[in-house]
Amino acid sequence: MHNEQHTEGPWGLQTITTNHHGYEDWPVFCIRSGGSAVGGHCLATVGDVDRATAPKNAANARLMVAAPDLLSVVTEFLWDQESLTTPYRNEASGDNARAVLAKVRGTEDSNRGGE
Repeated sequence: MHNEQHTEGPWGLQTITTNHHGYEDWPVFCIRSGGSAVGGHCLATVGDVDRATAPKNAANARLMVAAPDLLSVVTEFLWDQESLTTPYRNEASGDNARAVLAKVRGTEDSNRGGE
């Protein structure tokens, strides 16, 4: 397995405020290490800069909290995929998984463009 350089999961989600800068319905969240809404360290905040994203802040924050789990699933899938004999592999899915892992690790091909 690759030696990851990110903060180990699980991550947790803390609601910092639901009315940022006094604006109603502008939630701001903190992604925390340690797997809970308290403790650990704040790894990132979501929604504290642009009010335009407010309706999607909660969904974006949940996606970020799930990142360590998603990375694990993609890694397992790729390992399973590569252990299959060629006729049973889904090469397109394997290529997509490798591209995602490269993006996570910062080694993606800059010629692929923004996918």
